[in-house]
Amino acid sequence: MAIDFYDFGDLQSGFAGWRVGGTIRGKRYQKYFSLKNPYASIDDDIWREYQKLRARYYEAKMLARSAACQYRDFISTNHKRTLPLRGLGFQGMTLAILQSPGANFYRCQFIVNNRGKTRRFAITENTDFDDAWDDAVTAWGEIFGIRQKDIQMIRDTRKPSPSAFKELRRYMNACEGQSIPVDALHHVFAKQRKQLSQSKCFANVKCRAQTKSSYDELTQQLSSMFATEIQQLQASERQRDQQ
Repeated sequence: MAIDFYDFGDLQSGFAGWRVGGTIRGKRYQKYFSLKNPYASIDDDIWREYQKLRARYYEAKMLARSAACQYRDFISTNHKRTLPLRGLGFQGMTLAILQSPGANFYRCQFIVNNRGKTRRFAITENTDFDDAWDDAVTAWGEIFGIRQKDIQMIRDTRKPSPSAFKELRRYMNACEGQSIPVDALHHVFAKQRKQLSQSKCFANVKCRAQTKSSYDELTQQLSSMFATEIQQLQASERQRDQQ
């Protein structure tokens, strides 16, 4: 936003006063506050101060609206310079797969960027996907002064799936000339592997339990059949003895 003052004779149009103008989300806003006093009962100096105050108020209101729009865009849209498949739907934090300094392995991570000052939250053996996300969102909120309710909203609704790193790796290898090995995704999918292992274990236990139950039921049926056969044989022998 900008506020400009024009005295009498400064503009060919004859306007004198304050012009307040600016652009918010691509829309141009402009308003004029004239020094020409339409009221004979009001002193010109008082009118001048009144119009100046109105211009300052309008400027402050538009600045507040601009700040509110910028904040809303910050927490709801990717930055226009965000590289493909790195965005998380808000600004100040992105996905990355980077090679560790001095090492030959890659790590998937969340990066919080603040004017060149980078904080990285890698997914490792000791810090799983969920913990890295929570730590990164907390740091993001603190660094950029985000409201607590918006931090929680981002934490709950913008969390990517592990497959986002899978797609990023594929894109970087195919379109950016990288050669990131699949091992880079190892820790990202650790939770899924654990859940799959637990599911298989549960399925095996359930299967064994069902097998044992079926075996016990069959044994009971056979025992009942044998008992019936023995009773019938005994009854037949008693009838022969009586004859």
